Amino acid sequence: MPTEPVASVPGQDPGMILEVYRVARSGATTTLTMAVLNDGVEDFNIGGSFTASSGRPPVTFDTSGISLLDPVGLDRYTVFIDTEDQCLCSELERQTLVEPGQRVHLSASFPAPPASVTSVTVETPVGSLAGVPITDLS
Repeated sequence: MPTEPVASVPGQDPGMILEVYRVARSGATTTLTMAVLNDGVEDFNIGGSFTASSGRPPVTFDTSGISLLDPVGLDRYTVFIDTEDQCLCSELERQTLVEPGQRVHLSASFPAPPASVTSVTVETPVGSLAGVPITDLS
């Protein structure tokens, strides 16, 4: 995995930085590897920040609310959900505090876009990152 992010953007909380390290396509799956960095002076909680919204308080805390958008074809790729209704993504605690200077690594798996798609927009409930390159592993 790369040691430096390929894209970053400020998030919703003071000091929150979203960092994407890699979007990797392998066969029928694409895996996003990212982190949340606290570049501020106070803790913030990301427990429910990345969970898919259903209009109700979250029951699970995970990264199911992240999606990949093909900016040309406008196709949206959502996180894989298994047969037990669990996402193939990072699980978080209700209180996942990120302290100043701390980085919390996250991941999520998606259906792979066609080979002709070379970059995507990573959309999260707290910020979006456009033009993120896809790395082909196969």
